[in-house]
Amino acid sequence: MSKSAIRSLILIAAVLYIGPTFAGPNKKIVLEMGQGGEHYRGAQSLPLKRMIKAQHPNIRLENFELLRVRVVGKSKNGNGTASLSVGPRTSYPVYLNGNRQDFHVNAPYTFDRHVIQNPKNNSNGPWKINLQGNIKIKRIVAVLEREVVRPPRRAQASCRVKLETLWGSDIKEFHATSFGRNPRQAQDNACAEAMQKCRSSRLNVKITKCSVK
Repeated sequence: MSKSAIRSLILIAAVLYIGPTFAGPNKKIVLEMGQGGEHYRGAQSLPLKRMIKAQHPNIRLENFELLRVRVVGKSKNGNGTASLSVGPRTSYPVYLNGNRQDFHVNAPYTFDRHVIQNPKNNSNGPWKINLQGNIKIKRIVAVLEREVVRPPRRAQASCRVKLETLWGSDIKEFHATSFGRNPRQAQDNACAEAMQKCRSSRLNVKITKCSVK
Protein backbone atom coordinates (compact mmCIF):
# COMPACT_ATOMS: atom_id res chain seq x y z
CA MET A 1 0.00 0.00 0.00
CA SER A 2 1.35 3.44 -0.96
CA LYS A 3 1.92 6.21 1.54
CA SER A 4 -0.66 8.31 -0.31
CA ALA A 5 -3.26 5.64 0.28
CA ILE A 6 -2.52 5.66 4.00
CA ARG A 7 -2.69 9.47 4.05
CA SER A 8 -6.09 9.26 2.36
CA LEU A 9 -7.63 8.25 5.67
CA ILE A 10 -9.66 11.30 6.52
CA LEU A 11 -11.61 10.16 9.53
CA ILE A 12 -10.91 7.92 12.43
CA ALA A 13 -13.11 8.01 15.49
CA ALA A 14 -12.81 5.92 18.61
CA VAL A 15 -16.06 5.27 20.42
CA LEU A 16 -16.00 3.65 23.84
CA TYR A 17 -19.27 1.91 24.64
CA ILE A 18 -19.97 1.64 28.35
CA GLY A 19 -23.24 0.09 29.44
CA PRO A 20 -24.86 -2.99 30.91
CA THR A 21 -23.78 -5.10 27.93
CA PHE A 22 -20.13 -4.24 28.46
CA ALA A 23 -20.05 -4.23 32.25
CA GLY A 24 -16.81 -4.92 34.06
CA PRO A 25 -13.69 -5.61 32.02
CA ASN A 26 -15.57 -6.46 28.77
CA LYS A 27 -15.24 -3.02 27.20
CA LYS A 28 -15.30 -2.82 23.43
CA ILE A 29 -13.72 -0.10 21.35
CA VAL A 30 -14.86 0.63 17.80
CA LEU A 31 -12.39 2.30 15.45
CA GLU A 32 -13.96 3.80 12.37
CA MET A 33 -11.66 4.67 9.44
CA GLY A 34 -13.22 6.79 6.75
CA GLN A 35 -11.51 6.38 3.39
CA GLY A 36 -13.75 8.67 1.36
CA GLY A 37 -14.39 6.17 -1.37
CA GLU A 38 -10.76 5.19 -1.90
CA HIS A 39 -10.29 3.44 -5.24
CA TYR A 40 -8.37 0.15 -5.48
CA ARG A 41 -7.62 -1.98 -8.51
CA GLY A 42 -6.45 -5.56 -8.77
CA ALA A 43 -5.14 -7.34 -5.68
CA GLN A 44 -4.49 -5.03 -2.74
CA SER A 45 -3.65 -5.72 0.91
CA LEU A 46 -4.47 -2.97 3.39
CA PRO A 47 -2.31 -3.04 6.57
CA LEU A 48 -5.03 -2.49 9.16
CA LYS A 49 -2.71 -2.08 12.16
CA ARG A 50 -0.58 0.50 10.36
CA MET A 51 -3.65 2.42 9.23
CA ILE A 52 -4.98 2.56 12.81
CA LYS A 53 -1.63 3.61 14.27
CA ALA A 54 -1.22 6.33 11.63
CA GLN A 55 -4.29 8.11 12.97
CA HIS A 56 -4.18 6.99 16.62
CA PRO A 57 -0.51 6.63 17.59
CA ASN A 58 -1.38 6.43 21.29
CA ILE A 59 -3.47 3.29 20.95
CA ARG A 60 -1.56 0.22 22.12
CA LEU A 61 -2.98 -2.47 19.88
CA GLU A 62 -1.16 -5.16 21.83
CA ASN A 63 -3.70 -4.53 24.59
CA PHE A 64 -6.65 -5.36 22.33
CA GLU A 65 -8.16 -8.32 20.52
CA LEU A 66 -9.62 -7.90 17.04
CA LEU A 67 -13.17 -9.26 16.99
CA ARG A 68 -14.37 -8.34 13.50
CA VAL A 69 -14.35 -5.71 10.79
CA ARG A 70 -17.18 -4.04 8.91
CA VAL A 71 -16.39 -3.15 5.31
CA VAL A 72 -18.41 -0.53 3.45
CA GLY A 73 -17.57 -0.59 -0.25
CA LYS A 74 -18.61 -1.49 -3.79
CA SER A 75 -17.14 -2.98 -6.93
CA LYS A 76 -17.57 -1.72 -10.46
CA ASN A 77 -18.95 -4.96 -11.86
CA GLY A 78 -20.30 -6.51 -8.66
CA ASN A 79 -17.64 -9.21 -8.50
CA GLY A 80 -15.00 -7.59 -6.28
CA THR A 81 -14.16 -9.31 -3.00
CA ALA A 82 -12.85 -8.46 0.44
CA SER A 83 -11.44 -10.74 3.15
CA LEU A 84 -9.74 -10.38 6.52
CA SER A 85 -6.37 -11.90 7.38
CA VAL A 86 -5.10 -12.23 10.94
CA GLY A 87 -1.67 -13.81 11.06
CA PRO A 88 -1.65 -16.80 8.69
CA ARG A 89 -5.45 -17.25 8.71
CA THR A 90 -7.75 -15.64 6.15
CA SER A 91 -11.52 -15.45 6.20
CA TYR A 92 -13.73 -16.47 3.31
CA PRO A 93 -14.08 -13.58 0.84
CA VAL A 94 -17.28 -11.58 0.66
CA TYR A 95 -18.56 -10.06 -2.58
CA LEU A 96 -18.95 -6.31 -2.75
CA ASN A 97 -21.99 -5.59 -4.90
CA GLY A 98 -22.10 -2.69 -7.34
CA ASN A 99 -22.56 -1.67 -10.96
CA ARG A 100 -20.98 0.61 -13.55
CA GLN A 101 -23.74 3.22 -13.36
CA ASP A 102 -23.36 3.82 -9.61
CA PHE A 103 -19.62 3.21 -9.25
CA HIS A 104 -18.72 6.90 -9.24
CA VAL A 105 -21.78 7.96 -7.24
CA ASN A 106 -21.03 8.64 -3.56
CA ALA A 107 -24.57 8.19 -2.28
CA PRO A 108 -24.80 5.78 0.68
CA TYR A 109 -27.22 3.46 -1.12
CA THR A 110 -24.59 2.62 -3.73
CA PHE A 111 -22.27 0.99 -1.17
CA ASP A 112 -22.46 -2.60 0.04
CA ARG A 113 -21.84 -3.53 3.69
CA HIS A 114 -20.33 -6.70 5.12
CA VAL A 115 -19.19 -7.85 8.58
CA ILE A 116 -16.17 -10.17 8.55
CA GLN A 117 -15.27 -12.06 11.73
CA ASN A 118 -11.72 -12.63 12.91
CA PRO A 119 -10.77 -16.02 11.38
CA LYS A 120 -8.51 -16.85 14.35
CA ASN A 121 -9.15 -17.46 18.04
CA ASN A 122 -6.62 -14.72 18.85
CA SER A 123 -5.22 -11.56 17.28
CA ASN A 124 -1.54 -12.44 16.95
CA GLY A 125 0.19 -11.43 13.74
CA PRO A 126 -0.56 -8.81 11.05
CA TRP A 127 -4.12 -7.64 10.40
CA LYS A 128 -4.93 -7.13 6.71
CA ILE A 129 -7.93 -6.34 4.57
CA ASN A 130 -7.47 -8.16 1.25
CA LEU A 131 -9.18 -6.68 -1.78
CA GLN A 132 -9.55 -8.18 -5.25
CA GLY A 133 -11.10 -6.36 -8.20
CA ASN A 134 -12.08 -2.84 -9.19
CA ILE A 135 -13.26 -1.58 -5.79
CA LYS A 136 -14.10 1.55 -3.85
CA ILE A 137 -13.91 1.41 -0.07
CA LYS A 138 -15.78 4.09 1.86
CA ARG A 139 -15.31 2.90 5.41
CA ILE A 140 -13.73 0.13 7.48
CA VAL A 141 -14.82 -0.35 11.07
CA ALA A 142 -12.53 -2.46 13.23
CA VAL A 143 -14.20 -3.73 16.38
CA LEU A 144 -11.67 -4.30 19.17
CA GLU A 145 -11.99 -5.67 22.66
CA ARG A 146 -9.63 -4.75 25.43
CA GLU A 147 -7.61 -7.75 26.51
CA VAL A 148 -8.08 -8.51 30.19
CA VAL A 149 -4.79 -9.30 31.91
CA ARG A 150 -5.58 -11.58 34.79
CA PRO A 151 -3.07 -11.92 37.62
CA PRO A 152 -1.35 -15.30 37.73
CA ARG A 153 -2.91 -17.81 40.03
CA ARG A 154 -1.03 -18.20 43.31
CA ALA A 155 -0.42 -21.58 44.85
CA GLN A 156 -1.48 -22.17 48.45
CA ALA A 157 0.00 -24.64 50.94
CA SER A 158 -0.08 -25.43 54.65
CA CYS A 159 2.59 -26.66 57.01
CA ARG A 160 2.73 -28.11 60.56
CA VAL A 161 5.66 -27.74 62.93
CA LYS A 162 5.79 -29.57 66.26
CA LEU A 163 7.49 -28.39 69.41
CA GLU A 164 8.76 -31.51 71.14
CA THR A 165 11.30 -32.64 73.67
CA LEU A 166 14.65 -33.92 72.53
CA TRP A 167 13.47 -37.49 73.27
CA GLY A 168 10.36 -37.07 71.06
CA SER A 169 7.49 -36.15 73.35
CA ASP A 170 5.07 -33.70 71.73
CA ILE A 171 4.44 -30.41 73.51
CA LYS A 172 2.59 -28.22 71.01
CA GLU A 173 1.81 -28.00 67.31
CA PHE A 174 1.91 -24.87 65.14
CA HIS A 175 0.08 -24.40 61.84
CA ALA A 176 0.62 -21.89 59.04
CA THR A 177 -0.82 -21.35 55.56
CA SER A 178 0.91 -19.27 52.91
CA PHE A 179 1.00 -18.52 49.19
CA GLY A 180 3.62 -18.60 46.45
CA ARG A 181 4.17 -18.55 42.71
CA ASN A 182 4.22 -22.34 42.70
CA PRO A 183 3.38 -25.16 45.18
CA ARG A 184 6.99 -25.58 46.30
CA GLN A 185 7.39 -21.91 47.13
CA ALA A 186 4.04 -21.85 48.91
CA GLN A 187 5.09 -24.87 51.01
CA ASP A 188 8.44 -23.29 51.90
CA ASN A 189 6.74 -20.04 52.92
CA ALA A 190 4.20 -21.85 55.10
CA CYS A 191 6.85 -23.96 56.84
CA ALA A 192 9.05 -20.92 57.45
CA GLU A 193 6.11 -19.14 59.10
CA ALA A 194 5.19 -22.16 61.24
CA MET A 195 8.82 -22.67 62.23
CA GLN A 196 9.09 -19.07 63.32
CA LYS A 197 6.04 -19.51 65.56
CA CYS A 198 7.57 -22.63 67.10
CA ARG A 199 10.97 -21.10 67.71
CA SER A 200 9.38 -18.07 69.36
CA SER A 201 7.44 -20.38 71.68
CA ARG A 202 10.38 -22.55 72.79
CA LEU A 203 12.46 -19.67 74.12
CA ASN A 204 11.24 -20.38 77.66
CA VAL A 205 11.22 -24.16 77.28
CA LYS A 206 14.53 -25.96 77.60
CA ILE A 207 15.72 -29.15 75.89
CA THR A 208 13.17 -28.88 73.07
CA LYS A 209 13.28 -28.76 69.30
CA CYS A 210 11.02 -27.75 66.40
CA SER A 211 10.34 -30.27 63.64
CA VAL A 212 8.34 -30.03 60.41
CA LYS A 213 5.66 -32.73 60.18
